[in-house]
Amino acid sequence: MKTRILLAALSLVLITGCKSKQPARTSLEYKENTAPAPVEGVEFVKVPARAFTFNETQAGRLIDGASASFQVIQPAFWISKEPVSAATYEAFMGKLPKNGFSYDDANLFLDKFYGKTALPVLMPTEAMFESALLGGEIKADTKLSYLVSDAWMEQPAGEQLCIAWEVPSEGSMVTARSEFEKKAIERFRSRGVNRFFIAMKSADTLPEILLERFNTATVEQPAPSDGKKEVVTVGDVHFTMIPVRGGTMVLGATEEQTRYAEDDENPLHEATLQDFKIAQTEVTTELWNAVMGYVPVGNHLSNPRRPLANVSWFDAQEFLLRLRELTGKPFRLPTEDEWEYAARGGHRSLGYVFSGSNHSADVAVCTTRNKDGEAVRPQPADVASKLPNELGLYDMSGGVWEWVQGVSEDGSCIQRGGSRLSLNTACRVSNKQRMAPTQKKDTFGLRLAL
Repeated sequence: MKTRILLAALSLVLITGCKSKQPARTSLEYKENTAPAPVEGVEFVKVPARAFTFNETQAGRLIDGASASFQVIQPAFWISKEPVSAATYEAFMGKLPKNGFSYDDANLFLDKFYGKTALPVLMPTEAMFESALLGGEIKADTKLSYLVSDAWMEQPAGEQLCIAWEVPSEGSMVTARSEFEKKAIERFRSRGVNRFFIAMKSADTLPEILLERFNTATVEQPAPSDGKKEVVTVGDVHFTMIPVRGGTMVLGATEEQTRYAEDDENPLHEATLQDFKIAQTEVTTELWNAVMGYVPVGNHLSNPRRPLANVSWFDAQEFLLRLRELTGKPFRLPTEDEWEYAARGGHRSLGYVFSGSNHSADVAVCTTRNKDGEAVRPQPADVASKLPNELGLYDMSGGVWEWVQGVSEDGSCIQRGGSRLSLNTACRVSNKQRMAPTQKKDTFGLRLAL
């Protein structure tokens, strides 16, 4: 089923909490802007609102026991820096459970903690746990299991985007987590390896930037460009943003494209664009690693200048969020019109079939046919291994398919430029393809815009 990811259709999963003596505490929020004073060794830290791929390791693999991965926006919350210690448990409960903690033991403790401190504590949801792990606010011991509030019978969300994902724990089986595994346990069963953190919902509103990144009802308008070439540094990785002077251009199946043009390249339309900036190359493996701290499956740091691949549209949005945090600059994907305008050479356009030439071999790492009609696929190549186009931009034909910010009425996202494994005719400047925003493949990448 194709996804509609308009804000009106986002799945807002209500947090109902577990059944306990004082269920009201699970619906309350901690309304202060600073952490409460430590209580019996419990110190809280703030976890900011975060978008991420749930049920998936940073390397892009499902965690053990997960049925599917999907996109989650987790609002801000507070969490204890460490799991509840034996000393803290005893201070509130008088004695430790005989055979270790159970899910119900943990909730009885939280009732007592709330009663004595008035702090609206709860067991973290699984999405909270993953978010805090991802951000480094907490750490998980691989020898232990951590109790979360979710029931075990998780219903896969598929391609849906979820806010504050949780499965209310109304049955007898609940979820225990580690960093790379989830499993079902009985809520009444005490286990010596069980631990649990304490969480509190924050009164912060969800930052608009998080919703904007995933709201395809509107296309974000670019900030005015200063018209200057810009070198940006993240860690020890540098990349260049090329200024593109705005103007008016007819886009789509123009005369030089018509021999191979497809239906979705028509009708022609005239676009008027203001100045913007676009990256000189596709996002590389080394840049993704500098921003995210890992590379997706199929990418290798031994080839740092290869175009980063195997990322979904949602993955690209997560990357952009993090890049914005690191640089303070409003990086985004180019709109579809911006992409084609730049690929055609902008105000310097010479009307080429491909980005920078009428001959794909000059500018594109792509597949061709030999004299017998057989496909000849090139070896993977670094970015900028071919000639640039009129604006000095590399690989806007071939390399990897590049996600753009535009979204179709059916909820699919658009890619431009073709890839190393595409026939050269698919690497024309007017060609496009549509994919579900969750789709990832070893030929799907991205290019930055400002």
